[in-house]
Amino acid sequence: RALLLGAVGGLLALSRTRLPRPKYGLLRSLLLHSGLGSLLQEYHSFELIEEVPCESLPTRDAGLLYACFPHGIVPYGVVLLWLERLRRGHPLGGLGASVLFRLPLLRQWLSMAGLEPATARNLLRRLRSPGCSTFLVPGGIAEMFLNDPDYEVVQLANRKGFCKHALRAGSPIVPVYIFGQTQLFYTFSGRLQQLMRRLSRALRVSLIPFVGRSWLSPFVPLQNPLTVVVGRPINLDVAPVEAPTAEQIDALHAEFTAELQRIFDTYKGRHPGYSNKRLYVAGEDDVTRWGEEEVEAIRERRRLEQFHLFPAKL
Repeated sequence: RALLLGAVGGLLALSRTRLPRPKYGLLRSLLLHSGLGSLLQEYHSFELIEEVPCESLPTRDAGLLYACFPHGIVPYGVVLLWLERLRRGHPLGGLGASVLFRLPLLRQWLSMAGLEPATARNLLRRLRSPGCSTFLVPGGIAEMFLNDPDYEVVQLANRKGFCKHALRAGSPIVPVYIFGQTQLFYTFSGRLQQLMRRLSRALRVSLIPFVGRSWLSPFVPLQNPLTVVVGRPINLDVAPVEAPTAEQIDALHAEFTAELQRIFDTYKGRHPGYSNKRLYVAGEDDVTRWGEEEVEAIRERRRLEQFHLFPAKL
């Protein structure tokens, strides 16, 4: 009992202690020199396509924001991009779900990797720091529930906060699309998923049921390829706007959406199984840009799976 109480007390202490500073040198030794990073990239046949090399991106006057889509169940593509940037000596910080920084040990590891809780204050501070590169997955928890191996859907129609803060800081935004991110896990469907979605929104933490390579290793992703495309930066050479108007935010958001669509259409033929896919842009509750035929097909599929506990492929 004493050991149990001591362990619980230790974990509680770790959940409250001050977070360490990024330890990129240590992580480079642990993940790259050991070969672990290469194994992860080989497992997913990782391919990185950069329209503008990271060494040529502007970071002198303000921070740089990498807006990554889609989230998937676990954003492994972002992890592989982070590893590649670490290998090239251009570390990439980031923002993650705040709930992750309440978990002992995990919060210390994430902080060492250069991550911080995804708050408006942290994002704005990083964007106002010249030379600071930050990744963000704006789709968040809601986009995890759009994970579907048959449809590529991004939660973007109503996600404009990152555009607002980029305008406030005068920061360029780099659109990033990760092909294969939605092909790494099987998810449950029907009423169980609807219930988990409501609970996740209420608790502000993802409770989506999923399974990876096997039931014995549910967190190990399927061995499917990942292609990360880093597009051209937008919002270049723009002075900071302390109080951007709705029209300015909407204009930048529309430009970003168009650029993400261009990336998808240009490079989908490079990734297996994506040649005939389309990219759909979703709002908070439903899809806003789908054609009537696609909407009806998806609704019919949902009706057929309404009472299924397990996905069809399982």
